[in-house]
Amino acid sequence: MFVSHYDSWPGSPGAVDAMAPIAAMLEAMRSQANNANLANNIYFLMTDGEEFGAIGVLAFIQDHPELRDRVDMIVNLEAQGNSGGLILFETSPQPHAMVNLFRRAVPRPLGFSITQLIYNAIGTYTDFCFFRQYGWRGVNLAIIGGFEDYHQATDTFENLNRNTAWHYLTTTLGLADYAANKPLDRLRGQPRRAVFFPFLPGNMVVLSYLWAYILCALAIVLAVAFFVYGRKIKKTKTTFYPVYLLFLAALSLASTVFFPAASYLVWLPLLLMSLTAFLKKWEVAYRASQALSRITVLLLWAPLIYLVLAFPWGLLVGTGTGCLCDVCVCYETGESCM
Repeated sequence: MFVSHYDSWPGSPGAVDAMAPIAAMLEAMRSQANNANLANNIYFLMTDGEEFGAIGVLAFIQDHPELRDRVDMIVNLEAQGNSGGLILFETSPQPHAMVNLFRRAVPRPLGFSITQLIYNAIGTYTDFCFFRQYGWRGVNLAIIGGFEDYHQATDTFENLNRNTAWHYLTTTLGLADYAANKPLDRLRGQPRRAVFFPFLPGNMVVLSYLWAYILCALAIVLAVAFFVYGRKIKKTKTTFYPVYLLFLAALSLASTVFFPAASYLVWLPLLLMSLTAFLKKWEVAYRASQALSRITVLLLWAPLIYLVLAFPWGLLVGTGTGCLCDVCVCYETGESCM
């Protein structure tokens, strides 16, 4: 089920929040309207009142509880700006199968498991927050570039980045076409947690937590092994590096235990650096491995730097558009959300 809202903030034309997602959904509906051989039902939900407590989606959840078990995956389309790539930034619990589907279906998938940690600290909400709270499964997508135009009079069609509009369209069409033609049995299988991140333009890596733990453990073992090996070498030049790897090993362990969704940023570089360290006796292999490690770390961290530069930090200091807890209490008690 594709979800977006057609209301906008007062005084804002809402070209991106949320005309662009609605337009992409309408085009996906048009492209599938005459498909007589749909492999699955595809729902399109256009809500209202998202900007004022998500009252539309709350009414839908209340009025259609029977659909929760019939919808395998929700795709919520949002915006907090007017440019940049469409990012998978939030999921329901144990999303491995859904993120894998997203990776296969979308021409240029972009998503970070780490962004959910950031988003949870903000305290704002989207329609998807309430689907997630009431047990629906799915993913939440949004752009964050051009945040200065979010909820402003400058959120106009003229200021809408055309590449961003194209990314909304191709993402929605890709997911709709996949759902229309492919079996979704994997979505109904055993749920698993996932670590995912972009690697190389237009590509995403998706790992189960089990594989993340295994690779982290391998990186730590190699780092400790090289530390022991380095202690036996009496050359001054090699004294620092083993200790540095040991420090990264401790950091990898801590991040994997407490923040597994973000741990890949530490243990993957550690794994590459530890493997490189053992090649020091072979000059050519060592240099090649060293260059490959640096390029890989750059590709790993570059998208995160983009997030840091584009992220709407103002939300962290109380300029969000609502309080999730207050809205939920209003819904539960039946009192007015306003």
